[in-house]
Amino acid sequence: MPWTLLQLPLNPLFFSLPFSTHLHTNITTTYPIPDTMSTQSNSGEQPISAQPPLDIVEQGKQKLESFQSELEQARQQRLMAEKMATYWKSSSENLRQVSMRNKSYNDLKKSNEELVKANQDLKKAFEDMRKERDNVKMECNLIQKEKEDLEKRLHDLFAGF
Repeated sequence: MPWTLLQLPLNPLFFSLPFSTHLHTNITTTYPIPDTMSTQSNSGEQPISAQPPLDIVEQGKQKLESFQSELEQARQQRLMAEKMATYWKSSSENLRQVSMRNKSYNDLKKSNEELVKANQDLKKAFEDMRKERDNVKMECNLIQKEKEDLEKRLHDLFAGF
């Protein structure tokens, strides 16, 4: 017998239903499948090989290799993207820290300038107070001298009586 029969269900839901439901279908049809293992002739026809043609196999291999190389390229691109993301993340963190340091430095610089100005103002006020003290001392000395002169004159006046 040159052909064997394969019974396939023709249920339209055949490919969408789970395998166990295919066992219970009632609608079937038959398709001839070549039997290359048979030693009988097939009525003058060329024997049909059970293996797919080599060009289809080669195309499949080439597609598989192409997909594998594309997959490898995609993996490499993903790795590079991850490395770049890590680099930019660390760079942005470093930049944030530097900007915080610069801000702190600028704040400290401004604070230092304010302290220097306040110190200069205090030194000027101190000098002004020192001059004022010296003036008060001189006036005090003059008043003391006048007092001594007046006491001496008063003493001389009483001595004359």
